[in-house]
Amino acid sequence: REVDDNYFPVTSEPFLLEVSKSSAILKIEDLEIKYGQIIEPKFSVEGFTELPIGFVAPSIRISKANENVFSPLDINNKYDIGQYRLRIIADSATSNVVEFQNEVVFSNLAIVKRDVTINILENIETTYGEDIEISYTAFTKIGDEDLNVEDLDIEIVGTLSRQEGINVGEYDIEIGNLLESNPNLNLTLDTKGHKYIINPANLTFSFVRAEKNYGAEDPVPEFTVTGFKYQDKVSDFEFTYELERASGESVRIEGYTYYLANDLSINCENYVVNFVTTSDSKLFIKKAYVIIKDLEPIEKPVLTNLSNDEIDNITA
Repeated sequence: REVDDNYFPVTSEPFLLEVSKSSAILKIEDLEIKYGQIIEPKFSVEGFTELPIGFVAPSIRISKANENVFSPLDINNKYDIGQYRLRIIADSATSNVVEFQNEVVFSNLAIVKRDVTINILENIETTYGEDIEISYTAFTKIGDEDLNVEDLDIEIVGTLSRQEGINVGEYDIEIGNLLESNPNLNLTLDTKGHKYIINPANLTFSFVRAEKNYGAEDPVPEFTVTGFKYQDKVSDFEFTYELERASGESVRIEGYTYYLANDLSINCENYVVNFVTTSDSKLFIKKAYVIIKDLEPIEKPVLTNLSNDEIDNITA
């Protein structure tokens, strides 16, 4: 009436408007996540387009769908793949504007396998006789981004394997026991064309000390070979080489060193032979023995000295 000139506006006395919380029904939505993903339950309130002001979620319990044995939900725990049930007591949730009805509310949680790619980023190289573990990097896709599973704290157990064989050569890399050892993961192996490569092992070949008397024929020196793998031994192989030694036939303390006139080889691709000269890889010539025999007696009076000419006539 204040627009009416016939009346003076009058203000009423202050009065109290009491707003009580309304009653609402709380719901928890069904959820599907990948193994290792943080569980983020989604709540909704009937009649609200978004959660009411001051909403505090209730405690959540979880059980395998076929067991009906509930325990507190740990959102950071890595539950195995499968079907689960989530349960809340609705009135344990709070809000500034609503009170939730006292109901037990359930929802379904499905945890599915996570796709993981096992990448071989380079050739895996070793030597004959030494089998090594095949290293790899594992990635999973989050949105459009590839992330290392280690960053998600996902552990992959087991090992990759390779094509059978122990000899030098290239071998295909295989998935090994990873599939059965990681039932929560959908694993795919991508070798990118890389191989498990076995390179030849090194053998050390050297001659052992040999001796002869001055003037005798050179002996055939024995040799020693070290570095064999598995049950291999010297007698299993043929070594091809041309032996020579330092020239000389005189007796001398330092001996005569053996060396090779051409490349040393072995009739086996699993080894590379390296010739090594040691302090004993020499021929040592010893003094020859002279045997004096068939001496002819010389008759001389006792106490008679021989002349120098007579001594010179004595023959051995």
